[in-house]
Amino acid sequence: MKKVKERVSSFIWKTRSTLHFSSVQISEYLTRHKLGFIVNWPQWLKAIFYLLPAMTMLLIFTFYPIVNSFMISFYTGFNIQEGKFDDFTFLGNYEYVLRQADFGAAIQNTAIIVFISVPITILLSLLIAVALSSIKALKGFYQTIFFLPYVTNTIAIGLVFAFMFSGNKFTIVDSVGLGLVNQILTWFGASPIPWIGAGATYW
Repeated sequence: MKKVKERVSSFIWKTRSTLHFSSVQISEYLTRHKLGFIVNWPQWLKAIFYLLPAMTMLLIFTFYPIVNSFMISFYTGFNIQEGKFDDFTFLGNYEYVLRQADFGAAIQNTAIIVFISVPITILLSLLIAVALSSIKALKGFYQTIFFLPYVTNTIAIGLVFAFMFSGNKFTIVDSVGLGLVNQILTWFGASPIPWIGAGATYW
């Protein structure tokens, strides 16, 4: 094992030395031919060059969708498949949303998440962190359990939980469309619960 580490260290050192020597040679060559500006960039230009890939990705996948969604909110009769719309409106779509009965429930749900769920989550996270640092014997086990969701694909987690808790007040009639959790409840003689979707409650 020691020889392997020495070989890896030697390979890394030789690679870094070769790269450094090559960069010096290229810099000297460009300087001799009055092309030193290619490597002697100002700091602000280097920063732009290094940030350009990340900024390009943000522009395509973050900023453009936000601006495009904002523009679509002023269209009426928008067809997402064809990208066509009937007419423009100023605040008509916003007025329509504000008048919907579900909008108040959405605001209430958001308030619960912000003012109740977030503080409780932070408090529990702090307590768990203290427990993780205190229980030395189970430290690795607990860390694996609690941090596994952070390294797991969010979409995969969502699909698994959607399958486990599937079924609402319209689909759980006669045990049709029951998810895994509701199926387990029926095994013990309990009634299916609409966990998500129509008919779901806070509790």
